Amino acid sequence: MEPQVTPRRIDAVENAERVLIAALELYDERGLQAEVREIAARAGVGVGTVYRNFPTKDDLTNAVLQQLVDRWSASLIEAETTEDSIGALRALLAHGLELIRRHQWLMELSMQPQAVQPSTIEKMREMMSLQQEALGRIIARAIDQGEIRAGIDVPLVAALLSAAAHPNVFEQAGAGRSVNEVADSLLALLRDGIGA
Repeated sequence: MEPQVTPRRIDAVENAERVLIAALELYDERGLQAEVREIAARAGVGVGTVYRNFPTKDDLTNAVLQQLVDRWSASLIEAETTEDSIGALRALLAHGLELIRRHQWLMELSMQPQAVQPSTIEKMREMMSLQQEALGRIIARAIDQGEIRAGIDVPLVAALLSAAAHPNVFEQAGAGRSVNEVADSLLALLRDGIGA
């Protein structure tokens, strides 16, 4: 006989969701220095509730990152289903830059990988890999549509565009400009360099 799995209580699921929302808000406001007790207070739960759902702060950070990865994946799917490949590239670049602008603590993760568990770094790599693969497919489609010249190194161009959305690059290149302005500049650079 198999052991019976008891479903989580609705209030326990809601508490975990509130903790994730609070953690993201506080990471956005204060970076990874936000403490578990602050996250619990913001979520309106006890510290024990946080630890019952996320045994370590790294587990909590991983769960927040997973939510961002899931949202990012949905954006990638949406961009890939857009017929206009250049419009899809622009939207994807703008969304990626906005993600970095809004969640600056991602820069902390990228600059201090030794400060977090390897699984957290893997989540960051997963996010970048998903982005790079989607960019490659959209660039290939742009070639098929005659928007970008054939013969380019698609994986290299996708990697360069993906790297342009890295927190450090955006901090330097995006100073004083909106994410749409930066995305438009990147796209213009791309089209001038490899346009059809």
